[in-house]
Amino acid sequence: MILKRLFFGGWRRFRKYTFIPINIFLNMILFLFREFFLGFENANNYLKRVSQSSIIPILRIKGAKIGKRCNIQSGITIHNCRNYRRISIGENCHIGKNFFLDLRGNVTIGNDVVIAMNNTFITHSDMNNSKLRKIYPAAQDDIVIEHDVYIGTNCIVLMGVTIGTKSIVGAKSLVMKNVEKKAIYAGSPAVKIKDIDGI
Repeated sequence: MILKRLFFGGWRRFRKYTFIPINIFLNMILFLFREFFLGFENANNYLKRVSQSSIIPILRIKGAKIGKRCNIQSGITIHNCRNYRRISIGENCHIGKNFFLDLRGNVTIGNDVVIAMNNTFITHSDMNNSKLRKIYPAAQDDIVIEHDVYIGTNCIVLMGVTIGTKSIVGAKSLVMKNVEKKAIYAGSPAVKIKDIDGI
């Protein structure tokens, strides 16, 4: 029993202090190698496949501001960018799997924010080749998530939206307008359900 504890304890320490740092270093080198030889878009696509522990270091070396005690799970897709300088994330935040982030505009996330899996943030609209572009020209605007916010799974947050402090957005919501502080919003489009009392 003692030998078993020593073995598994030693393996955990080896994994934490040796294997994971080596893995992060190798992923960073591969990202920069791809960027240098194949272009940023190729490196950016590689970001989807790196280990969870490598995501934040890679985002930081390309300009993202990310605070302490944050984790971003695997499968992140970042669109419309040549670096990650438009990303700002506070401390103690969690972003779930398969997050899609459009970086035509800035995305600012405060402290203590939880963004569940399969969320999409869109910071621009562009009709592109459609003749509709004459009526609806291309536009972009920032997204701001204030402190202590929870966004449920499978939500879409559109450009120009601010989600207020200590608010909750229910799963599968389409957030087209600002979310008030200390409130619960849900639906497509998201509407106010109730205020949050006691905090």
